[in-house]
Amino acid sequence: MNKYRWAISSIFLLISVLNLFSQSKNQVDISNSNDCIYAKRIKGIGVFSTTNAPCGYGHILEFSNNSKNSLYYIEKEHNTVWYKFKNTEDAELAFDIIPLQKTDDYDFMLFLCNDSNSCEDIRTKKIKPIRTNISRNDSVYLGKTGLSFSSDIDYVHSGPGKHYSSPIKVKPGDWIYLVVDNVYENGKGHKIQFRYFKQYEINGKTVDQITNKPIEAVVLWEDKEGKTLAKVKSDSITGEYSMLVPVEYKSTDPQYILSFVSKSNYFFSDTLIHAKKLIEKKQLSFIGKLFKIIKGKSYKINNMNFSGGSDQLLSSAKPSLEKLLRILKSNNNLKISIEGHVNDPLGDYLNDDQSLSERRAKAVFNYLVKKGINPNRMQTIGFGSKNMLHPINPTEYEQQLNRRVEIRVIEN
Repeated sequence: MNKYRWAISSIFLLISVLNLFSQSKNQVDISNSNDCIYAKRIKGIGVFSTTNAPCGYGHILEFSNNSKNSLYYIEKEHNTVWYKFKNTEDAELAFDIIPLQKTDDYDFMLFLCNDSNSCEDIRTKKIKPIRTNISRNDSVYLGKTGLSFSSDIDYVHSGPGKHYSSPIKVKPGDWIYLVVDNVYENGKGHKIQFRYFKQYEINGKTVDQITNKPIEAVVLWEDKEGKTLAKVKSDSITGEYSMLVPVEYKSTDPQYILSFVSKSNYFFSDTLIHAKKLIEKKQLSFIGKLFKIIKGKSYKINNMNFSGGSDQLLSSAKPSLEKLLRILKSNNNLKISIEGHVNDPLGDYLNDDQSLSERRAKAVFNYLVKKGINPNRMQTIGFGSKNMLHPINPTEYEQQLNRRVEIRVIEN
């Protein structure tokens, strides 16, 4: 028995050591990296977090006495840290700076250089930043900032403004200098996640589901957090569209939402895209089919799904929730029934199925109420596992589709 206990203890000890090692690889000490010449050398790939917070501006005051309205430079340094890395990718670079304390106010300036000894040219402004974001902290976004395809602005000055700037094109051999400044003292550090994208083509048509006639619609390419990364309007006569969409090519299974949104008298259509196929073929075609909003009709929403056995919506449901919200806000007379469903092909948990389906419908109801929709315009109902889309030997993906919410129009 003692041998078994010793073996089990050893296994747990080994796991703990491996976990600590894994965590340490993703953390960096930024002490003494307040000046450009002492910039912290990083890989510029993946995600890392700081073991400490920026404190002061170091020995050299690189930035001071700049205009409050400057697009290129912070007014003065507060609590800065410098990072640098030699880029290895031929792609478009985006990143997220995520405060570990959401009240911290991080600004950044990004410089694209030819070599690793560019600090003097940066300090004397011979090299100007290629991207900046000096906007005020927005608590709605938990203080996040960075580069994102959801933004089309290269520079953002101080005060209210977009919290993200647009991505940059990079090539192997480029040296990237990133200076991050926290306006407030006693911060708690930050995480930075680097993402690399390549663009691919999606084309097709948008049509009325019943008549198959072309209709004008907005085509959206969204990430699973609901950020719109690309959009285009289809032709008002032919319904045809073509767009370039960014895909995170370093991701193991990049997933996005392709959505079609037309006039207010149409319900939106969306689908979850596993972008591996798009990466392989470089181009894909999709027909966006939209239904008119009709009293008594039910609308299946492909991405309003849940974790197994839970009323917790998947992150991929957020774009669909936001589009449903927009429809309700633009159609003041619209009343809906939110209908919950579960996945239980064998019928093993019939007593629990009904309760779970009701809670799922209620989760969507509560989300919409919090966003300002009058609760009197909505009702909820659960159908348990009675109306599964895939009742016989469903695949894992089909099981996910069974765990869903549908919308039925009561009045419009």
